Amino acid sequence: MKFLRIFMIGLLFIGLIASTGYALEQNQNRLKIEDITLQVFDRSTNKLSPLSPLPNPYGMDMDVLVTVKVRGNQTPPSNQVVQPQKIRLVVDGKEYTTAATGKVSSWKETQTRSVFIAPEKEISYIPFLIEYKCYPNVAFTASVSTSSLWKSFPLSCAE
Repeated sequence: MKFLRIFMIGLLFIGLIASTGYALEQNQNRLKIEDITLQVFDRSTNKLSPLSPLPNPYGMDMDVLVTVKVRGNQTPPSNQVVQPQKIRLVVDGKEYTTAATGKVSSWKETQTRSVFIAPEKEISYIPFLIEYKCYPNVAFTASVSTSSLWKSFPLSCAE
C-alpha cells in the first residue's frame, strides 16, 4: 500500500513537471522570425543607404544595420506573465582568396538582444549593428526559441 501511494505521488509529480514544461515551452514559442534585412550606415555622413550601391566602394567607415522582423503571438496564454526572450544573430563569412587581398580568414560573430512584443502588438523590428567587412558571401542567422531564419548577402567591395 505504501509503495502504491509513493508511486501515485511520483506520477502526479511527473505530470506537474510535464505540464509546467509545456506551459513554459508555449510561452517561449510565441515569437517567430519572419525576415532579415540589411542596410548600410555610413559613419562619415550619418546616413543609411541600401546595400547596393555602397556609398563607399571599399566598405570603409561603414556599419551594417541588420534588422530582424519578429512576429509575436497575439493570444498569449492567459494569466501568464510573458518574459522577454533572447534573440540571437549569428554572422558567418567564409574565408576567401583574391589576387588583390590574398587569403582572408573566416568571420564569425554573434550578438544577442532581448525582445519583448506586447500582446496588443504583432510585429517588432530588432536592430543589430555590425562593422562592415568585405566578404563575397555572408550568412546571417537569426533565432529566438525554436524559430530561426537564415539569409545570405554579399558584402562586396571594390578590389
